Amino acid sequence: MRVAVLGAGVVGVATAFYLAQAGCEVVLIDAADGPGDGATCGNAGILTAGDSNVWASPSTLGSIPSVLVGRDPSMCVDWSAGTAMIGWGARFVRECTPGHNRKNVAASHRLATLSLRAIRELNDDEGLDFGLRQNGLLVLFDDRTALEKGIEATRVQKEAGEEYEILDRAGVVDVEPAFETSPTPPGLAIYSPNDMSADSLAFVLQLLDRCAALGVETRYACNIESFTEHSAGIAGVETSTGTITADRYVVCLGHSSSRLARSAGDTLHMMPATGFSATANIVDDGRIPEIAVIHEGRHVAFSRTGHQLRLTSSAVVGSSSRSVSDAKLSTIRDATEALFPDALDLANARHGARARPVMARNRPAIGRGTDHRVFYNTGHGALGWTQACGSALLVSALVRGATTPIDPTDFAIH
Repeated sequence: MRVAVLGAGVVGVATAFYLAQAGCEVVLIDAADGPGDGATCGNAGILTAGDSNVWASPSTLGSIPSVLVGRDPSMCVDWSAGTAMIGWGARFVRECTPGHNRKNVAASHRLATLSLRAIRELNDDEGLDFGLRQNGLLVLFDDRTALEKGIEATRVQKEAGEEYEILDRAGVVDVEPAFETSPTPPGLAIYSPNDMSADSLAFVLQLLDRCAALGVETRYACNIESFTEHSAGIAGVETSTGTITADRYVVCLGHSSSRLARSAGDTLHMMPATGFSATANIVDDGRIPEIAVIHEGRHVAFSRTGHQLRLTSSAVVGSSSRSVSDAKLSTIRDATEALFPDALDLANARHGARARPVMARNRPAIGRGTDHRVFYNTGHGALGWTQACGSALLVSALVRGATTPIDPTDFAIH
C-alpha cells in the first residue's frame, strides 16, 4: 500500500515512521524547506500525561470575558478570523461543561499515556538521541487556591491511575534543588513523576533517519494545494510540483489541515493558536532547573534542550502569524528575571512564533474522512509533541485496517 503523509512536523514524521515500519510504501510531503518547521520547533519540550488537560473547562468560562478584550495574560483572540471565530468559539464554549470536559480530558489522557509509552520504546529500541529526560514535571502555583484548582484539574487523570505528589516549598527544592537559590522560590507544586521532556525537533531529525532506512521518500518545498477527484472519489493531491497519487492519504498539516479537508468533503472546526517561545543559552547551570516546569502563576512553561532552556508563553487564538512582538515576550522575560535572573543569555536568545492547531471540540481529529482514501491526524493543540507517537500509532492502524492500540471512537472525524 502506498501512503502519502501530508506534513513533516513531529506528528507527520511519526506517522510516516509507523506506516513504513508496518510495511507501507510512504511518501512524506511538506511545503517547508525541511522538516519540523511549524509548531514542532516552537514548543516547550514537555511530554505530559499528568498535565494532559484541555483548554475548554468550567473554569475557563470565567476567564472568557478577559480573553475577549485582551486582558488575560495567557491568551487573547485575533478577531481577523471573522465569523469563523464566532462559530468556532460557540463550539468551544459548549465543550466547557463538566460532562464534555471530563470526556475530553479522559480521551486526551489515554492518547498521551499511549504516546509516552511509545516514545520510551523508541528511545530504548531505536537508540534515538533527542535529549529525553525522564525526571517528571513540576507544575507550580502561587497560592493554596490556585493549587486546589490544579488538583481538581487532575482528577480524571488520577482516577485513570496517574501518580502525583503535592509539594510545599521544601518539597519543591527537594525535587529540584535549583529553586533553592531562586529570589522568588515557588511555594506549592504538583509533581508528576512519570512525565518527561525532550527536544521534539531533534526527535524528528533522528526519526527521519530511521524513515530513510525504511525507504520513506521525502519531498520538501512542495506546496499542498487540494485533493483532486474523479467519479470514484479522491484521485490524488495537487501540489506545486504536480499531482501526487497514493492508495491512502494522511493529513498531518496542523492548522492548515482544515483548508485541505474542505477539498475532500470534510469539515474540521479548527483554529490556529500562535504561541511564543524563547530559546536561550544557559550561563549559570546550577540555577536552571533540570526538570520540566509549568508555572501557572507566571504563565510560562520551560524545559532544557541540551545547554539551552526553551521557554514558551501565551497564545493568540485565530492567528498564524510568525511575527514576534516585544510585548508578547514580556511574560517570558518577567518570569526569567523573577525565577533565575542572569542565569540565561537572553540578549542572544532565539525567539519564535508558531501556530498550534486547536479543535473546537478539544480532541484531535484522528481517523478516516468521508472518502475512504483520506485520513486525518491533526488538531492536537498544545499537546502535539506529547500525543504525536500515540496518534501516529492509532492512525497507522486505522489506515492499514489493523487492530488499534486504543479505542479510536473519541477521535473520529464524523
